[in-house]
Formats: sequence, structure tokens, C-alpha cells
Amino acid sequence: MVYKMNITTYPLTTEGILFNKFSNAEMLPIRQEIDKIKNNFDEYERANDSLAGHIEREYRFNSNIKDYLQSLILPLVKEYNDLWPEYLKKYTILTRDMPFDLSDAWVNFQKKYEFNPMHNHSGLFSFVIWVSIPYLMEDEEKIPWKQNSEAVGPGCFQIFFSDTMGGLRGELIPADKKYENSMILFPSSLHHCVYPFYTSDDYRISVSGNLFLKV
Repeated sequence: MVYKMNITTYPLTTEGILFNKFSNAEMLPIRQEIDKIKNNFDEYERANDSLAGHIEREYRFNSNIKDYLQSLILPLVKEYNDLWPEYLKKYTILTRDMPFDLSDAWVNFQKKYEFNPMHNHSGLFSFVIWVSIPYLMEDEEKIPWKQNSEAVGPGCFQIFFSDTMGGLRGELIPADKKYENSMILFPSSLHHCVYPFYTSDDYRISVSGNLFLKV
């Protein structure tokens, strides 16, 4: 199967963040599996014990949907390595043509006020797919306690990296309803977080996973 990629990039220092937009057809199997989980949470394996999120409902995907996710993500890993070959050069035993494997994947059903604190992942690459975001950033920015604050926006995704002076910088991604069907791919060691949202009672649904070198 060949997927049409809609890629944009954001360079950091020796690495970057790769953005991609999936079509509705590409997202359909993922959404169907998420609907099954949402309709019967008790039948699915929780992932909370291995995740950092302050989120009640986090569930592992079964092998079938993991295989499908891998078919979507691996072409993007190749694209990433073409764009930023310096990343894998840090690992002298690796080359851009070595195979990768999606070792784990899960779905987060994040509720109002829940959040993901700053953390990083295992593996060499990680991704996030925004499936359903029940708010707009302009509405989140209007909450009363944000009006007189210089803090980062509620409901945002933020990724952190060291600049060329050794300082810590944060790239803020205003991932709201406009980002549905979009994903980011980034080195697993990059720390990131998700801020709480306040203006909706629906779930913010996202899919994440980690890719390791296949051995």
C-alpha cells in the first residue's frame, strides 16, 4: 500500500520535528479501533502503569492495529532520516537503512483538567497522532485565569530541546481541532508535555507509539 504524505518540518538543532497529515481513509481503521475501546473500556488492557500521563483512560492497542500503524509510520521514519541524517549518526552502529519496529502503541482519552507532565519515551523515534480534539485554541485562550498570564496556552502540546547555546527551549504546538488527523514524529529522547484543556467535556483522543531498532 502506498500512502500520499503531506509533510512539513520544523528544524531544531541537529534534529527536527516532522509533521504529517493523514487522510480520512488512512485514519478510518484507527478510528474504528478507538470506537471499540471507547464503547467498552473494561475489555481492553490499560497502559497507565507504563505511561507518565495524569490521565485516567490510557489503553494499549492490539497487534492488528499496531501493524497498521507501523505501515503508516515507517515511510515517515525514512523521510525523517533523509531530512536529518545527523540524528542516527549519534548512534555509530546504526544506518538510515536499518529496519525499525513499532514496539508499543496506545491511545489516550484525555478529559478536561487532565494533563501529561514533561517526559520522554524509550526507543529511537516516537509519534503522536491527534485523532479528536474537542476545542479550539481561541476559546481556550479566553478562560479567565489565562487573560492576565504570560504562561503557555492551555490545551497545547509542547516539545523541549537544547539550543546551540546549551539553553532549554520549548516549541509550542497549538494542537486543537484544526490538528485532527495530523501527527508529529520526533526523537524519543526529546522531552514533551501536554497542558490541560478547560472548555469541553468531551475526550481529547490521541494515539502514541515508540519505534525501536528491529533485531
